[in-house]
Amino acid sequence: MAATGGHNDYAGNEVTAIELADANPAWRLLAAGSAADKVAPDVAYYQDGLPTSRHTYDSVHFSTTRNRLILHGSRFVYGRAVSFGASNGFNLDTLRWDAAGTWRDGGGVVCRDERDYVWAASRYYYMNRWDPATDTWTQTGYFPFGIFGPLAHDTTRDQLFQLAWGDGQGSNSGVNAYKYNAHGSTQTPVTFNASAALSQFRADMPAYASMIYDPNGDRFLFWDGMSGRLYQVKPNAGAGWDISILVTTGRTPPQTSGSYGRMAYLPALRGCVFMPSGHESLYFIRLA
Repeated sequence: MAATGGHNDYAGNEVTAIELADANPAWRLLAAGSAADKVAPDVAYYQDGLPTSRHTYDSVHFSTTRNRLILHGSRFVYGRAVSFGASNGFNLDTLRWDAAGTWRDGGGVVCRDERDYVWAASRYYYMNRWDPATDTWTQTGYFPFGIFGPLAHDTTRDQLFQLAWGDGQGSNSGVNAYKYNAHGSTQTPVTFNASAALSQFRADMPAYASMIYDPNGDRFLFWDGMSGRLYQVKPNAGAGWDISILVTTGRTPPQTSGSYGRMAYLPALRGCVFMPSGHESLYFIRLA
């Protein structure tokens, strides 16, 4: 977790980490945050040169080829929630932030694929891809339907999939589901076969949700936090898919408003971890 906060919620820009494979996982501090007298609102960098706190949403991705935690863009920073294009890198070898301006400006990030490319939607209708080798953004497509809600990479079919209710942020209505080819250059509508889960999804009208792809179960899992339900989407080669509600056991995460970016798939543990909020414990579900 790096520079999480933003708006008037929190000004801290420290970096913390937890090793979930440990027998007794515990949070530890990797880099201290800026001193209080260096913090200022509505800026991309504090007075000590460190990046500001912001709403991270799905903008934070680990780059396997650069060994960096990259924060693509600075959305809704501490203060009045203004936004900047400034991207920041945290070096996991030195445990230090890269200097301001090291990385190309970014924003609107929603997904990383297995090639270490990062995908982002700009102005809702443009798909863009970040190449870590060159630190460049390329527009891959312009589409008639908006790119709303969480996006995840299907490693089995090498495609991207998005799912949202309305615009994914509590406005508009209707199920928005589309798949994209590996190049991000085509958009194909996905429809769901009638089911009780589809009716429940429409009734829930989920907002600020998270979604991951589980390669072991060949499925997408969608969690919005508020409904308490874990939706399962089964992809196939066509454009008519099934959606269901995953039956789980054990203690479920408490109800929370918005789960944007607070769900992650852990290949080594063959399951998902959930963070309802910064004031709650982490929750884990084994999938295989």
